[in-house]
Amino acid sequence: MMHYPQDSSWRKLIRTIQNDTCVLLLGPDIVYDPHDPNHTPLAAKLTRILANALDNPETASSIDNLAQVAQLFQIEKRDRMDLEFAVEDFYRDYEGQTTEAHLKLAELPFSLCIDITHVAFMEKAYEQVGKSPVRDFYSFRQPKPPSPIKGTPERPLIYKLFGSPEEPDSLVITENDLLDFLVNMSKSAPPLPSDLTSRLRNPQTNFLFLGFGFHHWHFRILLHALKAENERRNLSMALEDIAFFGHPDEQQTMLFYDKEHRLEFYHASWLDFATDLSQRFQAEEQKRRPDTRPPSESLPTVFLCHCSEDADDVEAIGMRLQQSGVNIWLDRQHLRGGDRWDQIIPKVIGEQVNYFVVLETPAMQGRTESYFYREINAALKRQEGFRLGMKFIFPVQLFPCRPLIELLDFQRTDLTQPDGLQHLVEAILDDWRRRPSGPQ
Repeated sequence: MMHYPQDSSWRKLIRTIQNDTCVLLLGPDIVYDPHDPNHTPLAAKLTRILANALDNPETASSIDNLAQVAQLFQIEKRDRMDLEFAVEDFYRDYEGQTTEAHLKLAELPFSLCIDITHVAFMEKAYEQVGKSPVRDFYSFRQPKPPSPIKGTPERPLIYKLFGSPEEPDSLVITENDLLDFLVNMSKSAPPLPSDLTSRLRNPQTNFLFLGFGFHHWHFRILLHALKAENERRNLSMALEDIAFFGHPDEQQTMLFYDKEHRLEFYHASWLDFATDLSQRFQAEEQKRRPDTRPPSESLPTVFLCHCSEDADDVEAIGMRLQQSGVNIWLDRQHLRGGDRWDQIIPKVIGEQVNYFVVLETPAMQGRTESYFYREINAALKRQEGFRLGMKFIFPVQLFPCRPLIELLDFQRTDLTQPDGLQHLVEAILDDWRRRPSGPQ
């Protein structure tokens, strides 16, 4: 029976997203041509293209499984590379695209997204909402160097579980690929990154599956390989399309996953679900953290001191600060061609801004000489003139790194933590309210 989440289910899901214990998993059915009004999954379209390319298309005419048709294609062509080229040519038409559903999901503070699709829709969505996604992938045929990447809500990790187009041999396409993938991953040969497995095995972690098609047998094994069958403290949720609920084994499948994985199934359009989730999340955030921002005419202005290599990530942080009630001063937004740094910046730091935030990163640590050191020195000079207990300088760890020696006397905020940005905003606004020149 098809059904939609009740208010209690929404509330539980939103709370786990707020606590950063929910992992987003994207399956093939959620990826469709954004210009296709029928929202036919790209995997279904590719299945038909490969089937029509066979010498006897009728052989695969009744098969709706991409892995099976891809297996027939590879057997007939007798060359894996022909299959890789066909897949590459098909997905090339969708480079740089995304869907409204992905954009709504990107608004939510997931720090980890496991994606088994072969397109970059989620990466593009994150970029369009001002985040800086990082990407890693699993290669089931041979080990690859471990990645130290750890996702955050501002810099979410997208882990491509079925391989990456940059390394075609890593792609899981055919049935044989799928079997080898499941066997190798179950044996941890090669293993998943340790940070990823520890999070998946954590009993507090729950999952939001979108478009997986759990009526296919191999996803039962996939959950086992991901260690997702461990005792869960929170229910997980799966949104499926009409094909799942119309399958003859629907009730048996739902009962199995409910018993073994504490997984509840729901049905809706991808966009309706993502929109509803985003709106409900924002409403809960308002209840959880009432708006304490000062009136728009008296917002504090913050100077963002950073290394040039981190400019894109810093701009994304700036957008979030502005959304939270803090004006920003950023050189790439305010300096025009021909402006001289030594005439503009010292005056801005010394007189015009209310706070000075240093976004510390490994790139900044690697510099022995840079303009940002002049900016820090100018800020330290202004800090000397502040009343005891009032703040001006806020060091911030944007990515894991040692603190700058120049700023050891100041308390540092860690933006790699889910609530790091919130703590920074609260500290700035709390000081601003206490200033005689701030809002009364």
